[in-house]
Order: sequence, then structure tokens, then C-alpha cells
Amino acid sequence: MARLDELTERRLATVERWAQAALAAGRHHDVAAELRREVATHPLRERLYEHWMHALCRAGRPADALAAYERLHAEMAAELGVAPGQALADLRAGVLADDPVLRPRDGRAPAVLPRQLPPDVAGFTGRAEEIDRLARVPVAVVAGPGGIGESALAVHAAHLMAHRFPDVRTLITRGRPVRRP
Repeated sequence: MARLDELTERRLATVERWAQAALAAGRHHDVAAELRREVATHPLRERLYEHWMHALCRAGRPADALAAYERLHAEMAAELGVAPGQALADLRAGVLADDPVLRPRDGRAPAVLPRQLPPDVAGFTGRAEEIDRLARVPVAVVAGPGGIGESALAVHAAHLMAHRFPDVRTLITRGRPVRRP
């Protein structure tokens, strides 16, 4: 029996870690559905309820999150003679106060935006005409024979114009590292 209890505890800890990761990835509908089954089997497991309530709120179901809290509160009072812990009490208060952190999310994970520019070239001078031409287009290819400074120009121009492209800044080379002049 002790081995079964240990395995059950390990499984529940894994489910809780999964729920936390899935919530962070924006999968609140999946978490809400899965944890509904888990809390039915483990009605006194506060951490499951905490993740479930977060998922319900982010899925646009704050009333269901409050009902989940009340269900746990009643179960704990009847079985253990205590109320849920402070983390759940704070979460309940957040739901009642319409905390923006708990509001519905669209289900997509936040995008990771590429920012892959090498450091700017210190002491870069000249090439004002080329930089001006690069400033007039949203995408550019800078090409030339190796060693004339096309990579340095591209890196310097990209840094000068980075404020115009806050979401993506990427330099693609043809397999050669960018060298400082």
C-alpha cells in the first residue's frame, strides 16, 4: 500500500507540473478539462484546484472557478475541519476582484521573437549612401565579394534601424561568421 501511495503522489506531482507548463503555453482549455477529472478523484488536492481555477478563469469561466473553490472549501471543511490555504484564498479574491492576470487568454502561447543581430560594429564610418538606401526598404540583401565589408554594413545598418522593426531583427549570412573589420 505504501508503494501505491508513493506512485500516486508522484503521478499527481507530475500532473501538477504538466498543468503549470500547459497553462504557461496557453493551453487553459486542455488543463480545465483534464483537471476536472483529477479533482473528482482527488477532491482534497489544493494544488490541483489552484491550477484548475487558473485554467477556468483564463478560459473565460470565472463563475466556474469560484464554484470550484466553494466545492473544495466544503469538502475540506467536512473532511478535515479546515479551509483551503492562503494561495487558494488569494486566488479566489483575485477572481472576485477581476484580476487582469486571470482574464481569458486566446489560447496561443506568446511568440518568441527573433533578435539575432551580432553586436554593432564599433567605429563604423562611411557608407552613408548605402545606409540611406537600406533605410528605405523593409527587407534588403547586401552582397559582394568577401572582405569588402558587406556584413559590417548590414550589421551597422540593422542596428541604426532597429527601432523601426521592434518585433523581428535577424541577420542571415551565407554560412560565414560575421567578422569585425
